[in-house]
Order: sequence, then C-alpha cells, then structure tokens
Amino acid sequence: MSMNPLKWLEEGTPKLNVEWYAKGGIFDKPTLFNTPYGLKGVGEAGPEVVAPLSSLKEMLGLNNSSDNDWIVELIDAIVQLASRPIAINGKEIARQTVDDMSILLNTKNKSGARKVGVLR
Repeated sequence: MSMNPLKWLEEGTPKLNVEWYAKGGIFDKPTLFNTPYGLKGVGEAGPEVVAPLSSLKEMLGLNNSSDNDWIVELIDAIVQLASRPIAINGKEIARQTVDDMSILLNTKNKSGARKVGVLR
C-alpha cells in the first residue's frame, strides 16, 4: 500500500490495523508504544505483561486473601505513585514529596536527639 495519496485512487486508502489492550496483554516480541513521555518498549527481553493498574490485584489473585495483605498494600502504593506526575527536574519531585520528607526528617531528628539525651 502506497502512502502517496494520488495512488489511493487506484489502490484504495491505507488501512490501519490497531489492536487495543484495555484489559491488558502479553507481549513476547519487541513492541514500541508512543506515549506523552516518548517511546516506551516492552517484550524486548522475553514475554512481559502489560495490565491496567485498576485490575492488577485481581490478575494476581490478591483480592480477598489476608495472607497477602502486604502485597495488596504495596500494589495500592504503586497505583497511587503511578497517578502522580513524575518529572526529571528536581522541583516537581520536591513538590510531590515535600510533606512526606518533612515528616520523616522531623521524626528522624527527634529520634536522633533522644539517643544523645537531648529530648525525652
């Protein structure tokens, strides 16, 4: 099929075949995706699963098992992190983490001060 519009009169318009993977899929050959963040690839090192974050727990069979609570919490944290904007520049990363970092640093500083006898 030619990409020359003049030849479309003879050959017909080009057809584009798109396979959608809204429910996820397995990619076992190198496959490229064009994203707002540039090209991304999967399947280059063997089979890979691409799945919507909303159904990840179900796909892993973790919906109702209390033995896997820590895994469920980890997946929930990953889903939350994936919804945050990530930028290479330090300003956006700082903006997104400043509250958590302040709490952690404050806790660490108080803990360190207790060890040397400054706080009780």
